[in-house]
Amino acid sequence: PFSKFGTGNLETLKTTPEQNNINIHEELVKFHETFYSSNLMKATLLGKQPLEELESWATEMFSQVPNKNATLPSWDTKPFRKEDLPSSVKIVPVTDIDLITLIFPINEGIGNKYWDSKPLSYISHLISHSAKGTLSYYLNSEGLATNIGAGVYDDSSDYTLYTIQIELTKAGLQRVWEIMDSVFEYIKLISEEGLQEWRYLELKHLSEMEFRFQEHIDPMDQVSSLSSALHDYPPEHILDGNYLFEKYDESVISTILKAINPENMRYEFISQKWTNMTEKEEKWYGVNYNISKIDPQRINEWLNVNVTSKLSLPDANPFIVEDFSLKTPEQEESIPIITFEEEGRIKSWWKHDSKFLIPKANLKIRIYTPLAYASPKWTLIAKIFVSMVFDQASEFSYHSDLAGIGFTIGVIQKGFSIEIDGYNEKQLEIVEKILDILTGVSFEHDANRFQNVIEAIKIDLENELYEPPYRRAVSMLREITTSPTWNTDQYLAIIDTIQLDNIISFVNRYTSSITIETFSHGNVIKSDVEELSKLLLKYYNETEPVFENQVQQRRVIMLESGASTRFEKKSNDGELNSADFVYYQISGLTLKENLILSILGSIIYEDAFDTLRTKEQLGYIVSAFDHSYPSVGGLGFIVQSGVKDSCFLDNRIENFIQNIFKKNLYEMDSETFSSYRDSTKLMISEETKTLGEQTEEYWGEIVSEMFLFDRRKYNLDSIDLITKNHLIYLCEKFLFNTDTTKRLSIGINGALEPTELERESERLIDVLAFKRYSKLYGDIDVEEYLKDPWWFDQVNDKTNTVPESETQQEQSSEQSQSENTNEAEESETENTHYITKTEDEKTRDEKYHGKTYTMTDLVLSSLGGAFAVFILCILVFVVIVRYYQKKISGDFVGLNTLDDY
Repeated sequence: PFSKFGTGNLETLKTTPEQNNINIHEELVKFHETFYSSNLMKATLLGKQPLEELESWATEMFSQVPNKNATLPSWDTKPFRKEDLPSSVKIVPVTDIDLITLIFPINEGIGNKYWDSKPLSYISHLISHSAKGTLSYYLNSEGLATNIGAGVYDDSSDYTLYTIQIELTKAGLQRVWEIMDSVFEYIKLISEEGLQEWRYLELKHLSEMEFRFQEHIDPMDQVSSLSSALHDYPPEHILDGNYLFEKYDESVISTILKAINPENMRYEFISQKWTNMTEKEEKWYGVNYNISKIDPQRINEWLNVNVTSKLSLPDANPFIVEDFSLKTPEQEESIPIITFEEEGRIKSWWKHDSKFLIPKANLKIRIYTPLAYASPKWTLIAKIFVSMVFDQASEFSYHSDLAGIGFTIGVIQKGFSIEIDGYNEKQLEIVEKILDILTGVSFEHDANRFQNVIEAIKIDLENELYEPPYRRAVSMLREITTSPTWNTDQYLAIIDTIQLDNIISFVNRYTSSITIETFSHGNVIKSDVEELSKLLLKYYNETEPVFENQVQQRRVIMLESGASTRFEKKSNDGELNSADFVYYQISGLTLKENLILSILGSIIYEDAFDTLRTKEQLGYIVSAFDHSYPSVGGLGFIVQSGVKDSCFLDNRIENFIQNIFKKNLYEMDSETFSSYRDSTKLMISEETKTLGEQTEEYWGEIVSEMFLFDRRKYNLDSIDLITKNHLIYLCEKFLFNTDTTKRLSIGINGALEPTELERESERLIDVLAFKRYSKLYGDIDVEEYLKDPWWFDQVNDKTNTVPESETQQEQSSEQSQSENTNEAEESETENTHYITKTEDEKTRDEKYHGKTYTMTDLVLSSLGGAFAVFILCILVFVVIVRYYQKKISGDFVGLNTLDDY
């Protein structure tokens, strides 16, 4: 049964059964009649109700399920026959990956039999470890592999499949047998020296800590997990069964290690290296592969491998926490505050946790440097540098992860980010180790590490071109509507030009001018924040400050009102699916407009899914959603299809918006609208469930510089004021009315050639030029954000009529001056209403939505622009002259090209 096709298609579910006189429906009914039995089922109820009430619900709901005393089927055969092993399988993948997977079948269910001692977890812990001297460390430092993992692939009551997986570098691709030698050498080392009780007790202690201080689990995930646990563990251990390490049994571990040997191995080698070198094709997915026996001499060499000094087992974990006490601040603050600051150098925020009361904290550190996003090249160098840092940090990251302290390092728009979470006691030790590497103190194995990282990043970039069309459409939206943004093609064009010297030069240059911002939240007090801040300043003690206007700010492109813009791109070769993404930009969002957008998002998702997927069956991937930055938002519609081209999808989306959704919105009764509004309100009112969620909420306000730490209260105070007509007004202006909408559609074309668009759209060919000549949205003013939109109080909720467009409003206002003054009363009687703006409202609207300019404005602007271009030309000339003067004199430090200069 192990080799059967598990997905199913028309051939397996219809054609073949009919040819063999098998009625699939009857077989399904038979299956249900045989196995739908209460003795094979487990159920979990989770709620705030008393246990007695939950038990009565369970009895009421499940007592009617029949008990047929059914037995589960079992098979005498194992996944691999004796003659199948040892064997080698060579597989050709679609994407560029080089991967070795070693599969070792064990002829008993280890997980079921030893659930409370977990011998395989002990073995996997040692094989996967990346500390200095381990297999992972050695292969990485030699430039042969980027990642090693080990664990159970499949576990049943009859057998276990244990796997070791190795991600190869291009150098490793040429030295596979050397890698395999090292694998079996390390397994032998574990067998001879690694069976030590202190290592098992260390795992036991860490697992007990994890169970004791686990945070909130999503209820759906929890009941699913517990129902599964009821099949695996005794009822009294369904909560802690997954965490138990009750008994160290060296003989069991030793027996399992004997099964992890080359004679009992299926060796799978996945690589495009095997292209045009295989003879077989897998029936269902068309994968090319070969199966062969492994040379007996090679097997014998692995069986008799010698243990050398190049490999060693990991030391004891230095990050295991002993202090779980909760700290008490001198004064509890209700919101984050700045508790340490040196102007131009560092600003440190702090908030003690008084809600979750666990011995954990979250640290957010941002190192702002203009160099990290100065150009595609500098950004790519920054990414490579951070990957090298993270790669070197793997020497201690495995220990810290096991000890419950995790960290990430990344490149952001303004520089670098370091995020640390988990037990607070040893976090500063982790920060110091990361800073040692970030400031360039030690780059051991630089050449190999650099080559590994460059290769891995390049493969990832190339594989991005093979992402599903809908994901590429989402990436294109970000590229088109935000600035500055670099793309995959730009990175691929320059990655081969980057050398290790560029990385060293980058470290020297970025450390000369930075500003730091931090946030400490959790079981920390002010003195902890001060200690962190002084540690950071110690490592960056000779830097100049970075001013706000030096750092790249990501801005949103302002789409033209009344315009529909269309961008199309061909997908990668062999991609059958097409995708279409339609985005309507909604500018000048205030708090109330954001709430309106949230309600619209939930309504429109259900309608779009029902229409475009269920009824029209355009494709499996259909979604509609609201999307917002602080000052600008939008509504997005995306469909991916294997049977329709992108233009056809675009037409159907437009038809849905203009004919189906518009009608549904107008005809929606008050009860239905209220249910959507209440659902959104419930979502907003939901409190954070974990320390991490609360940290992200606070940090989001800090980095956006809005500082609305009581945003939830603002939203809850406002949402009940929103009516259906507020939704209608926003939709009329930004979704339905083609004279005022700001529409961008992105088509990713697969195998089908695009047809004609029904909506007239301007073709976008040059994204760079489009962004260069587009306006950008500025920063949002918090006071303006909290004010009501100018039209909000003037919408008449007693009718289904819609406020007229601004142009119509102005025309109506002019007409009303020459007509009878009673017209306003008549209009009210006729259930129509006009909205006019005060001068302040017009000024504010121009600020958010763009200003209308007169001919005089345009002439003066053109003259000013010409003068600016003249000055710019002089400046460019001076820069070039100075560059060549310095080049002749050799007055450069790390500047190699005119672009750098």
